[in-house]
Amino acid sequence: MHVFTILNIIFIWTEIATITLHFWYRFVTCLEDIEPYEYRQLQIDNFTPQIIRLVSTCTHLLKYPADIDSLAEDRIDDINKNRFYVNDTLGDCCRLLGGDLVLKNVGQILQTEVERVSSLGNQGLQEWHTIESCFKALISTSRYIPPDENVVLPFVMRLIPNLPTSVSYLRNTANFIVGAFAEWLNRHPEQLHPILPFLAQGLSEVKCASSAAVAIKQLCENCSTQFSLGESVLQLYDGIVAAQVQHQPVLDLKDELEVLEGACKAVSRQLQEMPSGNVQEQTTYISRIVEPIGTRLVQYSSTSNVNAPSPSISPKQVIAEVERLTVVIRYLQVPSGRPQFLIDLMTQCWPYLEQISLKYTDFHMAEKICRLHKHCLRNCGAAAYLPLVERLCAHLVKSYSHSRQSPYLYAASIVIAEYGTYSSSSNTDNGKIGRQLYAMLEEMGNTSFKILTPLDEFKNHPDVVEELFFLGGRMIQCCPDIFVGSQIFSSFVQCAGIGMVQPHKDANRGTMSFLDNAMEFGIRLRMNLDVSRSGDMNMRAIQENFENVLSREGKQISMNLIESLLGELPCYRVTSASSNGSIGGLLHKMYKLCPGLLLDWISVPLARVSDVERALLLNGFRSDVGRDEFFGVVERFVEVCSRSQKMGLCGGAGVKFRVAAC
Repeated sequence: MHVFTILNIIFIWTEIATITLHFWYRFVTCLEDIEPYEYRQLQIDNFTPQIIRLVSTCTHLLKYPADIDSLAEDRIDDINKNRFYVNDTLGDCCRLLGGDLVLKNVGQILQTEVERVSSLGNQGLQEWHTIESCFKALISTSRYIPPDENVVLPFVMRLIPNLPTSVSYLRNTANFIVGAFAEWLNRHPEQLHPILPFLAQGLSEVKCASSAAVAIKQLCENCSTQFSLGESVLQLYDGIVAAQVQHQPVLDLKDELEVLEGACKAVSRQLQEMPSGNVQEQTTYISRIVEPIGTRLVQYSSTSNVNAPSPSISPKQVIAEVERLTVVIRYLQVPSGRPQFLIDLMTQCWPYLEQISLKYTDFHMAEKICRLHKHCLRNCGAAAYLPLVERLCAHLVKSYSHSRQSPYLYAASIVIAEYGTYSSSSNTDNGKIGRQLYAMLEEMGNTSFKILTPLDEFKNHPDVVEELFFLGGRMIQCCPDIFVGSQIFSSFVQCAGIGMVQPHKDANRGTMSFLDNAMEFGIRLRMNLDVSRSGDMNMRAIQENFENVLSREGKQISMNLIESLLGELPCYRVTSASSNGSIGGLLHKMYKLCPGLLLDWISVPLARVSDVERALLLNGFRSDVGRDEFFGVVERFVEVCSRSQKMGLCGGAGVKFRVAAC
C-alpha cells in the first residue's frame, strides 16, 4: 500500500482516537534518524504537506467539548491528558518543519476563527473553543520560534487583553501563552504593557489565579535591562501583602509564592543594574520584600506563654510566613553579596523562628522550618555559613527534643553532609566542627532511643527510625572516626538490629543503609591499618570498638538477614545495583569482615531449610566469589525457597516457612 494512502488512513483514525498519535511520534523519529542529512531533508520536504495537515488535525483535537463546564472532574482530567499528548505531537511537527512554519499555520486558523467569532457580536462569547485550541497549539511552538517573529505573535499578544474575562478555560490558556513566550516578550516589551493588567486582574479570579501567577513568574525570570519588571511586580505584591494585613487574601499561598518568587528575581536583576552608590534605593526595595515577613514573624512568635500558640493564630498562617521567608532566601540576591545578606537576615529572624518551633510542634511546621534552614545553608555555602553552624546544631537539637518530629533529624543529616567533609579538610578547625556534629548526633540519638522505648514504639514512629539511621549513616560517611569510636555507636547498631525487622519499607531502608555504611567503613578501616601497619593508637582504638560492637550485635543482625530471605521477617530489597542497603550487599560485606563468625551465626536459621537449599547459599560464601556472583547466589536461594514453600515442601528441620514479597 502506498505510504500516502497509509497516512490518509492514519488521519482518519487520529480524528477518532488520539492513541494513534504514537504513530506520529515513531514517524517523526524515523525521519530524524535518516542519514545523510540531504536525503533526510528530501524526505521531510516530501512529507511536509501531510505534516501540515497533521498540524491542522491536532489543533482540532485540542478543542474542548462544547459542554466542558458541565462535565465531571475525572472526565476533564482525561481530556487534559489527551490534550497533553496532542501537544507533544505538535512539538514533534516543530522538530521536523521548524516552529515558524507550524506557528504560521496555526496562526492562520486562529485569525480565521477570530474574524468569524467577531462577526457574531455578543453571541461570539460562546464560540471560544477553537480560539482556545489554537492558543494551546501555539504553546507547543514556543521553544522553536525565532526571536524576531513579527506576524503571528504580535497578533496573539494584541488579542489577549481583549479576551472575555468570563471564560476561565480561555483565560487560563492565554496566561500560559504569556508565560511560554516570556523570552519573546522580553525582546518586544511594547507588546507586554497591555498584558500586565490582564495578568494582574487574573490573580483575583479563582480559576485563573494559578496560571496568572505562573505567567508573572516566568516574565520576571526572563525580563532584562531592556524591560525590568521589578517595580511593577513589587507594586503588585505590595497589594497582595496589604490584602493579607486586612485579612482579605486574594491568592492561595502557592500562587502568592509564585508571584513572590518572580518579584525576588525581578528585583534582584534591578538591584544589580542600579549604580553602586545608590544604597538607599537598594535598601528600600529589599525592605519592601523582607519587612512584612519580619513583622508577621514577630507577631506570631510573641505571646505570654512561649510554649503555647496564640489561639487567634493558626499554624497555617505561621507555616505560610516560613515559606515566604524561604522564597526570599532562595531567590533574592543583593549587590553587596548574597551570603552576608542571608546571614544577616537569618540572624535577625532566628529568635522568632526558635520560638515558633517551640510553640508549633506539628510535623508540617517542623518540615517547613528545616527546609528554610537547608536552603539558607546551601545558598550561603559551608564556609560563609560557618558563624551560624553551632547555633543551627543547637537549634535542631532543642527543637527535636521538644517536638520529637523527624524533619529535624533530616536537617541534621544535611548539616553533617555539608560540614563533615569541611571538618576533615579544614586546617584551622582543629576538630571543633567535628565535635559539634558529634554532639548533635549524640543528643539526637539519645532522644530518639527514649522515643523508641519500649520496642513497640518502633512501629509507631517509622519516620523517626528512618531519619535517625540515615543520620547515623551520613555521620559514618562524612566523619566516621569520632562516631565509630564512641559509646553511642554501639547503641545505634543495637537499635538498627531491632529496626531492621519492622514491617515498614522506609524504616527498613534507613536501618539497612546505616548497617551497610558501618560495614563498609569497617572494611576500609581494616584495609588502611593493614596497608600502613602504623601504630596509630587512635585508629587501633576505633577498630577495637568497631569489632567489639560487631561481635556483640553481629549474630542478631546476620540472623535477621537470613530470616528475611526465608520470609519470616520483612524482605524489601534482596539485592541492588549499588548494593547499598540490600540484604545481599550486607551479607557480602559482613563475610569480608568476619567470615568464620558469620557462618557460625547464620547456621541457626539455616538449620530449618533443606540440605540442598543450605548448600546453595553457603556455596556463595567463598573468598573468591565477587559481589555480583554472590548476588546471583542469594537471588537463586530466595527463588528456590519460595518455590519449595509454594509446593508445600518443608525444610530440613521440617519447618514450613513463607517468603515475603521483595
